[in-house]
Amino acid sequence: MKPFIMSLSENNTIQRIPILTFENARKMKSGLVILERNEEVGEHNTNEKEELIIVLEGNATLEVEGSDFSEVETGSVAYIPTRTKHNVRNKSDSKLRYLYVVAQAE
Repeated sequence: MKPFIMSLSENNTIQRIPILTFENARKMKSGLVILERNEEVGEHNTNEKEELIIVLEGNATLEVEGSDFSEVETGSVAYIPTRTKHNVRNKSDSKLRYLYVVAQAE
């Protein structure tokens, strides 16, 4: 693995920008997600990984196990434990930008 630096500047045609992948990091992956009004990531499962969501702009509606769990505001973080189905939606009128960090639980 080698150190690297990358730009997170917004590109209107890209909604998910990977930062760390399992190709350039050993046990962690991360990325920037940009969702417009009424967009969502789609339900997925953390399996044996933990996930941290860091909201940079806007408000995220976090769904856990199929139900609205919480609103996560700008400057807030949400932790998703292992083996948890979840989804991130943008139900607000403004753009949602957040970073996710996923790591293998030990």
